[in-house]
Amino acid sequence: MTREGKPFTDLSGFQAQLLENPKAITRNLAVQLLTYATGSEPCYADRRELDRIVEKSAAPGYGVRDPVYLLAQSKIFLNK
Repeated sequence: MTREGKPFTDLSGFQAQLLENPKAITRNLAVQLLTYATGSEPCYADRRELDRIVEKSAAPGYGVRDPVYLLAQSKIFLNK
């Protein structure tokens, strides 16, 4: 059962529920990558830049390559 209380019976059901919100998955990926790359968790001031990265990743279909590329070019990564 997920946090929202939606039951699933197998891995496919879990994956289907995850894919219902690709924006949240992309944001989490960006936060995790940023934390790993800079050695510190993003702060409140980084929120706007993270939002920009997530929005720009939406156009090509929320792939993995775009958040990584955008994060490497972001002000957050270059200034920390």
